[in-house]
Amino acid sequence: MWCNIMVIQDRVSVASALEVARAGADYLDVAMEPLSWGMVHPDVITIREMLADDGFLVPEINMNAYMEARALTQSFIDDFLGYFIDPKNRYISSLLIGSGLPGGMMGSLMADLKGIHSVINATLKSQGQHELNEDELLVKLFDEVTYIWPKLGYPPLVTPFSQYVKNVALLNILQLTKGEERYSMIDNNTWDMILGKSGLLPGPLAPEITQLAKSLGKEFYTGVPQEAYPDVLDKFRKEMIENNWEFGDDDEELFEFAMHETQYREYKSGVAKTRFEEEIETAKSQSTENKPIAKMKEKQSPNRSSYSKEKVSANQAMTAFALYTLNQKADTPVEYSNPTNNVWNTIGFWRNVLKVSINYEKKDTELYYRKSKEGVYDIDIQGETLQAKVDYVSEGEVDVTLNGTKIFAAISLTADGKSKVLINGQEFIMLRNDLLIDTDASEEMESSQDSGSSHNLYSPIPGKVFKILVKEGDTVHKGDNVIVVDAMKMENNILAKRDSVVKKIHVTVNQMVSGNFLLVELEDIKS
Repeated sequence: MWCNIMVIQDRVSVASALEVARAGADYLDVAMEPLSWGMVHPDVITIREMLADDGFLVPEINMNAYMEARALTQSFIDDFLGYFIDPKNRYISSLLIGSGLPGGMMGSLMADLKGIHSVINATLKSQGQHELNEDELLVKLFDEVTYIWPKLGYPPLVTPFSQYVKNVALLNILQLTKGEERYSMIDNNTWDMILGKSGLLPGPLAPEITQLAKSLGKEFYTGVPQEAYPDVLDKFRKEMIENNWEFGDDDEELFEFAMHETQYREYKSGVAKTRFEEEIETAKSQSTENKPIAKMKEKQSPNRSSYSKEKVSANQAMTAFALYTLNQKADTPVEYSNPTNNVWNTIGFWRNVLKVSINYEKKDTELYYRKSKEGVYDIDIQGETLQAKVDYVSEGEVDVTLNGTKIFAAISLTADGKSKVLINGQEFIMLRNDLLIDTDASEEMESSQDSGSSHNLYSPIPGKVFKILVKEGDTVHKGDNVIVVDAMKMENNILAKRDSVVKKIHVTVNQMVSGNFLLVELEDIKS
């Protein structure tokens, strides 16, 4: 037996629910207070009463059970979820009606918008044009979505296709601001949708989209989408049996593992729980930071005359550097500090890092850490275990105790955005890959134009370097994919603007970058 299920989100949601019920929907996905309304589903009571009034047969609501569930939901919000809900998500935005985007994606949309806002304004500033405020950019985004949606074949504006359309629109605005062409940045997932790998689109593609695909050598897919994906369920089933994991009712745990492999492993290992507890602790501390507090006494640098003068290992230097980045926050006691430049906060994710990746001597090293309530860190790095404590941290310096030995490290940025770590006369140049390096986008924009190197490749938005497809000395041609930046939940291809030679690669794989960060330096081909 087939059932029609309809999910309704904000945008005249009550009227929409009535119309889809009249059209034959069997089930409506609703919410309940205090999570309902705003950018999410309408409350079940309202929808139930409306349908009953219109003559539909709908069951009564057990109000005692409803109130109990409502109280549990409120406690759920008070305990942790409320710390991570953007206040704007509690309000309906009529602007969504014209674009057709679902309200449920407004949280990630606003995060992506903020990530690209500064880059667009840096471009406008360098051109002597009026900079956009957030509302002006939001209106431009919705107008662009309305413009490109039919040209992309009217993909249904639900997950993930709404994300694809929004990303194309946002990157179009960025590229047009820079004087580039529309559709000059389309991520791989969106191309799969355009080419038919996600199924047949409801409408025809605009001729310029078809022509663009052909000019890039892309082939349209006419087969069944499922046939493009291998059947690997038995692999996950075998692993669950080996680990003695429960399959759950109707194999729901098996399918959860197969769909969200990384998250499921972290859940089973306990990493997800530890991260969650750290997220709550950080969110609560950040919430109290906004309240007025008494002015703290000026910090005094410790007496370092008794510190060890012996040479330190690379592991010790990387540990000191990692602890500095995790705790550095000006004029804040160590025990109340938190990472201030975590890129995931910038691009819309809320989490702390239990693993940091450090690039030293062209090699990525994973450092795992766990922090106790007493402020002691257990560090695992390259098979070595260290007990560490941050004794003092300020701008450009950190004092740590590593397995009972006190170390002082002076830390400064180099010209190319890496960090110089100086310990007992030893110099280490390293980079924390997952840490966003702040740059002045407007200065970089002006610098690139002044130097005549406008065909250099910059990150359009904050994100993570996912792939580097060239090496220094390679020749690239106009339209070649040079580097891939993972941002806005997509793999964004950064293409060469003209035939060039790769002079210098300024980033490493997994490195976090800000908008307008120089990725690859190109130079003209010498005749």
